[in-house]
Order: sequence, then C-alpha cells, then structure tokens
Amino acid sequence: MACAAALPGRVSAAALAAAAGPVDAPAATLSMSLVNKLGFKFGRYAPWPVFRLLIWLIYHKRQADPAACMDHENGRRPAADDLQLLQPAVRAACIESETEAFRPGMRGFAWDARLITRDWGFKLDKILAPISLWHGNADDLTSTAMARCMADGIPNAHLRLCENEAHLLLFPHWEEILTQLTSE
Repeated sequence: MACAAALPGRVSAAALAAAAGPVDAPAATLSMSLVNKLGFKFGRYAPWPVFRLLIWLIYHKRQADPAACMDHENGRRPAADDLQLLQPAVRAACIESETEAFRPGMRGFAWDARLITRDWGFKLDKILAPISLWHGNADDLTSTAMARCMADGIPNAHLRLCENEAHLLLFPHWEEILTQLTSE
C-alpha cells in the first residue's frame, strides 16, 4: 500500500489477503487474539528496546521450532485455519514461510510489527490504483474492521469478505486473487 501511495504511476493494482490495517480504525482490534489486540493497541507507545524484547519473549519459541508451535496451536486458532493446516502442502508452506521470516533473527520481524502499529506516513485516499482486499470474517489475527476501514478509505478498493474463513484464506483463494489482480 505504501508503494501504491508513493508511486501511483508505477503501481497498477494490488491485492491484500488477511492484511492488517490502520490501528485507529473504529473497533480495529475487536475479535483479535489477545496477543495481537495488545500489540496493535499498545505497540505504538512502547520504546523500541521494550518492544523488541516483548517480540522476542512472545516469538522466540516460534523462531526455534515453527512446526511445534503450529501443532501446539491446534484447536486454539480459528477452525478454518486448522483445516487449512491439515493439508500437507499448506502446512509445509507455512513452516517454510516462518522459517525464512525468522532466519536472519527477530529484529526485522520486530521492526515490521512496530511499523504496522504506528502512523503509516500516507493517507489511504492517496492510493489510486485498484486494490483488492480479501479478508476472512473468522480471522483473529487481523480484523474485519481494519479491512472495512481500508476498503472505505481507498477510492478504488473492493472488499471481498469470505465467510467462515480466517487468516490463511490465501490458500483456498490464491487463483481467484491472482486472476482478479491480473485483470485490473
């Protein structure tokens, strides 16, 4: 979205799947998991060393063994995501994604998490490219309120709320998302 706002002549379209949105959206953290709710609400106020330490405390086990953490969360995440993770290819992709995300350490992950909780430095109405937003109504890591805020704020946005789907909705919808994106 930052690229679409800053480079309107170069970004022709974008798709967001289960994306976090502005933390100041009305009811932004409603229905989120406790960790995400606290992170989004208070992350912008924490000094960098404190924020970095909190990220390490929360995620160091996940960095060491993403597969074990995924197994530990079975039955604790939305049912739609549990079902997705029963598919070997989806599970492998998620483990590989987390392994790669944490490979250089947690500093980049912490910085990314910190940035998303702060002012983004651009207004949504400056994004002129068509934006396709895909969001599951059972997602507890990001909220439908955030998705609606982005859809309402971006002039050429289209929101597709997927019933009974959660954060991993990319996997069952990737072909639709790419088809829609390339038709813009």
